[in-house]
Amino acid sequence: MPTTAPGSMDRANLARTRPWMLMMPEGTPSYIAVSRNGELLPSVKHLIAELAKIRTVDTNGRMVLATGHATPQEHLLLTREARGQGLNVLLTHPGDIPQLPEAARLGAFIEVTASNIYKTSAQSAAAAALIKKIGAEHMIVSTDCGQTTNVYPTDCLVLAARGLRANGISQRELDLMYKVNPAKLLGLPPPEEK
Repeated sequence: MPTTAPGSMDRANLARTRPWMLMMPEGTPSYIAVSRNGELLPSVKHLIAELAKIRTVDTNGRMVLATGHATPQEHLLLTREARGQGLNVLLTHPGDIPQLPEAARLGAFIEVTASNIYKTSAQSAAAAALIKKIGAEHMIVSTDCGQTTNVYPTDCLVLAARGLRANGISQRELDLMYKVNPAKLLGLPPPEEK
């Protein structure tokens, strides 16, 4: 869905981290509006309804709606609409916003990114506090380490797990966020527990 991360869209940052994005035609908007006056746009509701009809070829699985870099209010609007249509939802690294408990209650998964966990002990502590507040059963850890300024994605995940463990996140919670919940999000059977 939308992208509203203006700080990451300045030309100097893009030249350093995502040079391919500089190939966008001049005047291309940095985000796509999905709501107006607290309501999803009709075109967005239509798109979500169409996504809800699509099934995967091999498993007849449902599509997943990732909310993108939405506003806090849009994360919740998108979650309500998509869950109402039977779609699984992933809030794309929303941060610690007030809407998270309701999104979790509606059945959305909330993404925390390893790239925002591993770099400092303060980031690791903040991520662990968020996980404890919302519950690991509602969270997924992704990398978001595709930029040239980050470590390799696999290393990023390992370093984030270490930081979370150091802040009281258990192996069971890590397994939920790294393995079980991603499988559930994709409609796959969860991995065997050891």
